[in-house]
Parts: sequence; C-alpha cells; structure tokens
Amino acid sequence: MKVSIVIPVYILNQELVDLTYATFKSLEQTDWGDYNVELIVVDDGSPDGYDFLKSYSDVYIRGRTNHGFPWAVNKGIQVSSGELLLISNNDIKVSPNWLKVAKEIFAQDDKVGMVHYKMVGYDEDFALGEDIWIEGKEKWYSGSFFAIKREALPEGLYDENYGLGGFDDWDLQHRVRHINGWKGAYTNRAAYQHKD
Repeated sequence: MKVSIVIPVYILNQELVDLTYATFKSLEQTDWGDYNVELIVVDDGSPDGYDFLKSYSDVYIRGRTNHGFPWAVNKGIQVSSGELLLISNNDIKVSPNWLKVAKEIFAQDDKVGMVHYKMVGYDEDFALGEDIWIEGKEKWYSGSFFAIKREALPEGLYDENYGLGGFDDWDLQHRVRHINGWKGAYTNRAAYQHKD
C-alpha cells in the first residue's frame, strides 16, 4: 500500500523554514512498516529562495501566487498516487505511531474514511491515550493533520471558493460523511503538536 503525504507551504521567513523542516523530520520518524510513501510539497507562491523544499519532496509543485490552502491541497491530491492520503500543515510534529493507529482503525470498521488525531500545543507532550471514537467527536476534527482513504474523497475535493482562512476543511469533512456516507474517527492513541 502507498501513502501520499500532501503538505501545502507558504514560506515567508526563517521561522517558517524551521517549522517546515521540523515537520519533515518528524514525519521521517513514522513507523512505515511495509508502506511505500511519497511526499508531495505544494509551494503556494512563496517568494523565491526556498528551493530547499525540492530536495525533501518526491513531488514538488510551485504556484506563482498564493491561492490558499484548498488550492494547494487539491493540487497535491491530483498528482498523488497513494491509496491513503495524509493532509498535513507544515507547522506540526507527529507521534511516530500515527500510521499504525490509522491502519488499526480502518481495519476495525471498513466504513471509516478518515482518521483525525489529538492535537496539542507545539511544545506540549503528546500524552497519548487509549481511546478511539468512530463518530461522535466531529467537533474535534481538524484539517491540520488527518488521514483519509482516496476512495472517501468527495467529488471536487476541497471547495476553493472559501478563499484564505475559510471553512474549507469543515466542508470537506461534511461531504465525506454526509454526502459520500463514510464515517470519521477521532483518536488520542496518536497525536500531533501544532504551532497554529
């Protein structure tokens, strides 16, 4: 099985370079097992000078101007080839077991189309638990870091009409569950730190 990691970036300063680098290094610690992985970085119009992103990615896409998160994620999904996709911000660090936990949840109920993880502050402990909720914790879902089956993706992917800072992630999750008929899961058995 193949996992496609889609990370949109918009780099303006050294802090964002450092956060992005920390995200890449964190994802490298994942227990990949027998999975193949491709890292797709979509540079959403960062000023020149951030070509280092190419060296970390299997696929690098660069937009000329900043079109926003939905556009960047859609571009990454469109070129991805994995059966499982990970949508990730570039200011996160993850617990290395996120993929193992996702596999277990997907195996537990084949109608689960996406898995969301506990989010903590960037410098907080992961403080992992033992809980999995299949449905019922939708208000805890986040678009910052989650796994989704390719077959659960809604038609049209992210709605790009929301613009910058919109509710595009909530809309996508709503369509996955209520239009496509998939379930969502939330767990504290894996987690991610988010700079926000």
